[in-house]
Amino acid sequence: MTASTLLLIGASVLLGLVLSVLLNLLRRPAWFKRGHLAALLVVALVAGVAAMVLNKIAEKPPTADTPPAAGKPPDGAGTAIELAADLRDRIVLSTDDSAGSNLLFASRLDGTNRRRIAEWGGPVTGIPHRTDVLVSRYDERSGHGRIEIRTMTGDLVRALTQPPVGYGDDSPSYAVGVGQVYFVRTKWNRADENTSTTGSSVVMRVPIDGSGTARTVRVGTELRTVSTDDSGRVIAGTCDDPSHVGQACLTAEGRDDFEYVPGSEGTTMSDVRVSPDGRFVAYSSFARNPFGESQVFLYDRRSKKTIDASRLDGLNSQPSWVRDSKNRCLLFTHDRTGNAPSVYLTCLRDDWQTAKILPIGQYPELVQP
Repeated sequence: MTASTLLLIGASVLLGLVLSVLLNLLRRPAWFKRGHLAALLVVALVAGVAAMVLNKIAEKPPTADTPPAAGKPPDGAGTAIELAADLRDRIVLSTDDSAGSNLLFASRLDGTNRRRIAEWGGPVTGIPHRTDVLVSRYDERSGHGRIEIRTMTGDLVRALTQPPVGYGDDSPSYAVGVGQVYFVRTKWNRADENTSTTGSSVVMRVPIDGSGTARTVRVGTELRTVSTDDSGRVIAGTCDDPSHVGQACLTAEGRDDFEYVPGSEGTTMSDVRVSPDGRFVAYSSFARNPFGESQVFLYDRRSKKTIDASRLDGLNSQPSWVRDSKNRCLLFTHDRTGNAPSVYLTCLRDDWQTAKILPIGQYPELVQP
């Protein structure tokens, strides 16, 4: 029983005693004076106020200096604004397919001002301090995707790549420090009139300002997706291991070797994302955990440790790093039932703490125009 509950019970007993004496429901002893009655009333009122104050303190959400209670997952740490106030003015882009087709929506971090901005959706990559995004969109000439810069309302700004017929470009990642967009070019093998299968793939990069053509990047292994830090020196993506289970690989441009990201051997890893500073690699995996089916994990390249960042039931995937925040933060998609995705924000404070942003949405990306 908490202190606030005990104080409330005591205040109620004292108040009941005072009322009983005043209403002559109880015989007042000869020694019991009016001063005693007033004192009991004051004590009852003080105890009641103290109980309300203690109860308010107990309900107060944790601050940046207050870790979550031991043994309790940090879901519901408060609103996203309480979790990361410095992100208040950012815009969250997300895809909603509940109407039967992908639609791109924008909203504030607290979920307000949500509006449809484009008649398409899917993964997007924000360009810092611009109202444009990087996307892979269908190219009629090649028959597959090409990397484009588009406004957040869907208008084409510039096509960055022109893949040959039978090839497709996907998985754009922007290395801000060197002004390069890294992507994967995949060869598609035509099986029949309506079906194609993926063949070999290579990592490429192209200047974001259109000042040059795309060129191949030599890395230590074949990657099916690519993600890089702001410097372009840390490169990661999904790859195959000897048992053909999708894994995450770390390499660098010009290297002939690579390493598997540890922490989830023997289970499929996907949605690989390198943090802007290159220290962490985020990915989703069905590795065993006490929370749900799949989780978003973080591999710390410095400490060589793996952290479970999502800690929610159901399916958790599609991590997306947030730039320029006091705390390390990322967005991810949470889906409890398998057909109702929502968007969460998680930040490293004293521990990874999580807040719900959007009740409907997937492929989240936080931008700062």
